[in-house]
Amino acid sequence: MGKADQIGKLEPGYKADIVLVKTNRMTRPWVAPEVNPLHLLLLRAKAVDVDTVLVGGQVVLQDGMPTKFDLHQVEAELAAQLEAQPPKQQHLDLVAALRPHLVDWYTNWEQPKLEPYAAFNSKS
Repeated sequence: MGKADQIGKLEPGYKADIVLVKTNRMTRPWVAPEVNPLHLLLLRAKAVDVDTVLVGGQVVLQDGMPTKFDLHQVEAELAAQLEAQPPKQQHLDLVAALRPHLVDWYTNWEQPKLEPYAAFNSKS
């Protein structure tokens, strides 16, 4: 990539893209000592385990919360905007007009006879 002097090390002057993951949840109740930590991370980690993220050396997520904007404020603004928008009558009318055509389309589809793939505990 031609950026060996900018990336690839955790040293001052290098761009740091780092994800810090809490391992306490994914290592419970027990993990064998020989388990590859990368495999453990790939198989057990979830989004809730991400604690801190640095992009270009800047902390963008800390304690699981974004640092560059107020998530609760964004949620509140979005909720207010959605609540202020009543359902558009023309959209409701369009759905009502399309519904009979969709029902007709799918009603005319051929349906194969459905047989069980396997019969369990059957005495036929």
